[in-house]
Amino acid sequence: MPQVPPVIDLDGEDMDGDPIPVAPPHHIWNALIPPDSLSATSLLIQFPDHSSSSRPTLSFHPSLPTHFTSPDEAGLDLTLAIIQTSPLPERSAIRRIREGLESTLASEFQSLHISLGFVDGLFPFWFAKCLTQMEVAESSARLWRASLRWLQRGESDPAEVEVHSQCVTRLNTLVWYTPLEQFRSAVLHGTDLAGFLGDNWLTDEHMNAAGDWINMRLGEDSHSRVLSTFFLGSLALNRSQHPTWNPIRPRKLDTLVRDGHVPFLMIPVHLHCHWTYLYVDLMNRSCIYFDSLDPDNFIAPDGVLELLDWWLASVLPLPEEEGLSEEDTRNFDATEQTDGHSCRVAVLSIMAHVALGEESWTQEGS
Repeated sequence: MPQVPPVIDLDGEDMDGDPIPVAPPHHIWNALIPPDSLSATSLLIQFPDHSSSSRPTLSFHPSLPTHFTSPDEAGLDLTLAIIQTSPLPERSAIRRIREGLESTLASEFQSLHISLGFVDGLFPFWFAKCLTQMEVAESSARLWRASLRWLQRGESDPAEVEVHSQCVTRLNTLVWYTPLEQFRSAVLHGTDLAGFLGDNWLTDEHMNAAGDWINMRLGEDSHSRVLSTFFLGSLALNRSQHPTWNPIRPRKLDTLVRDGHVPFLMIPVHLHCHWTYLYVDLMNRSCIYFDSLDPDNFIAPDGVLELLDWWLASVLPLPEEEGLSEEDTRNFDATEQTDGHSCRVAVLSIMAHVALGEESWTQEGS
């Protein structure tokens, strides 16, 4: 979330003399936009469920604003209170207004017309920025609310009651947006945690945070590493531009591999909107591939091993005949995926199983 914008004069004049204010006043911004450090529970209170409510319209208007024109205007607190408890316009409507403000369209108008609950009036252009950030917060509240509903499905299962209780309790302390500091390299915000609770597709941020967590559990002395979901893509991009792997700055992984400190690599492999797993053993020049939708397939996707061999040719020079080869057995057990959203969970669970001894992935346990 952006920081509170600089204060401007409410008469419409900024430092450059532009008649259209470029930022909301502090007192209005602070009243409407939740701080990044607000807990998820408090966010749900500030942004109640409006899923069954009709959304207000939002458009440009040729007349001057009728609301937020003066710090001491009559009914300001009531207007703010109504806005805080009313549904917001659709995200697409807010986006159209923002795009209009960035073009010449807004030059024909002087305000935004919005019907928000009992407030039906004209607002300054800068109110679009408030709506944008409020929509971000409201979207986050929807995610947390859906996560709570998903958690409640497990309340009747004695094996999950304690986990459910712990998760709900943590909502009182988890921040809704501020980046979490528990990871070394992954960037995960409070809102991202809601994606872990439910039948959602995990994002790259989720997967990389989980991989970071596994690496931290392994410790710096470990001979194994979970690599980023962006690793293979980064190699492919570099290969398209250079004949050999030659990054601008030395990569820590390159050094660890070259020195023989990390010979075991666990790599997420993206395959047509689906994630699979590749385990690389550099000591034996071998790899183990697993696709949760096709467990009987031991062959990695076309080009993956060739790409890794290209990288290793610069990092760990090998005779051409000693490139990576695929094994036809695995060092773990896993069942077939039967739904359309568990592939990333399967990859992460198998990594945790191989690296930390956690239970291996099964469809029934996902």
